[in-house]
Amino acid sequence: MTDTRIVDANVVLRYLLGDHPELSPRAKAFFDGVRAGERGAYVAESVVVECVYVMQRVYQVPRPEIAEKLTTLLGFRGIAGEQIAVLRHALALYAETNVSFVDALIAAIAIAKGLPVETYDKDLNKLLAR
Repeated sequence: MTDTRIVDANVVLRYLLGDHPELSPRAKAFFDGVRAGERGAYVAESVVVECVYVMQRVYQVPRPEIAEKLTTLLGFRGIAGEQIAVLRHALALYAETNVSFVDALIAAIAIAKGLPVETYDKDLNKLLAR
């Protein structure tokens, strides 16, 4: 797979939301190749964080739907990133709780690395105590 690109949140959002007459079909064509493993897409953690925020706050997409869409995308054959498994775990925690995605990500990283978290956030502490 020689054609790997770093993807920006706006490409991911246009693909997942299908809301733009010109850009959404372009994003679909790109991610169809990624799904098939014909091209690569590097997805940074920050891109997932931004996508969750925009889908939740701007588009009012329900949390479980956000998690399902992004988890599916992160499972495409051509997806690469530093912590894809951690991101998928964070999305699962986000879908099943009321914590912010950033708190879910912190919890998933702590679990993956076996490290304690220093926080004053009561909801995050509850999540970590589960």
